[in-house]
Amino acid sequence: MVSTSWSVVLVIKASRMRKYQSSVSPAAWACDKTSLSITQQRTPLLVAGKPEWQVVVANTCDCPQSSILLTCAGFSTAEDVDPSILRKADTDPNYCVLGDGKPIPLNANISFKYAWDDPFLFLVYSSTLGCR
Repeated sequence: MVSTSWSVVLVIKASRMRKYQSSVSPAAWACDKTSLSITQQRTPLLVAGKPEWQVVVANTCDCPQSSILLTCAGFSTAEDVDPSILRKADTDPNYCVLGDGKPIPLNANISFKYAWDDPFLFLVYSSTLGCR
């Protein structure tokens, strides 16, 4: 008797999940901010005596992602970064807007360089999926 009740609960949950999934594009089912990968590597250049770092943010989701915010509290650089690529968010200086908030399609990336003693740990705080 217990197993019958258990399977009924599973059927109800699966039914709700199918209803939710039917309203969302199948490509978006497994996508979220973790579908954005951030890699960094040191370049051979020095800028104002500090090593230069290249950051690449890539979208591995089938859907474009936009309005991407990175954590950047305490971020400093001796090299100017194009504000259309990375700038402090107007609403909270602990976050940076990537690519002016424009979408990054599947297998595309945005990159920028900065110069500082050590690499800065950028994390994806949030993003918006472009297919629903």
